[in-house]
Amino acid sequence: MARGFVRRGEDFVAALTPPERVVIAQLAGDVIELLAGDDEELVDPADGPGSIAAMLEALDRPVRRPSDPALMLLLPDATTDPELADEFRRFTEDELRHRKVQRLLDLANRMLAPEPEGDAHDLHELVVASEDAAELAAAMTDVRLVLASRLGIGDDAQAEQLYRDLMSDDEAGTDTEDERGSGPDDGSEAVRRFVGAAFTLLGALQESLTDCLIEGLPARPRGQSPTNG
Repeated sequence: MARGFVRRGEDFVAALTPPERVVIAQLAGDVIELLAGDDEELVDPADGPGSIAAMLEALDRPVRRPSDPALMLLLPDATTDPELADEFRRFTEDELRHRKVQRLLDLANRMLAPEPEGDAHDLHELVVASEDAAELAAAMTDVRLVLASRLGIGDDAQAEQLYRDLMSDDEAGTDTEDERGSGPDDGSEAVRRFVGAAFTLLGALQESLTDCLIEGLPARPRGQSPTNG
């Protein structure tokens, strides 16, 4: 089970098992695919930084308002006025998509390099320099937004209920196939549990990384408000 980020000098350090690292890298790749569109050739995150330019070139296409609710969470309208929103999207969406793809590629590459080895239950450290932490946390947030959309999670209460359900399943243990039966919903429920576990894992990592960033901020003098200097 992953261990969240803690500060070590100027770095932030977490620990994940090889399967956890691979799953996060794959999910980051899925979100890159979503941002790129179904008709775009994807770049394997394992190909490294040399592939980023090709990915960014492939993303230069006419701007369209997303029809996928998950993609709308990543690329929301800037205003409730449809005409202004479309105009703003035309001038800003490419840059936003490019930045998100770069962050997601960085997240995937960090998970895959060096390639995790050893037992599936062994924890391997993930070291993040403090100056890179905000962008990495943003990439995790983007993956979680997509997972939340797929899971139908719209608020903190639903996220907490998902966590409780997963913990309840773990405490009860895994039923045998005979006990579960072989109904048509078995596969979809297994997928939901898997996606839910990934959503929860990323949430713990993102929250602990954000906490490290907040702890590193200078304290505001007593009596000084955020707006008075």
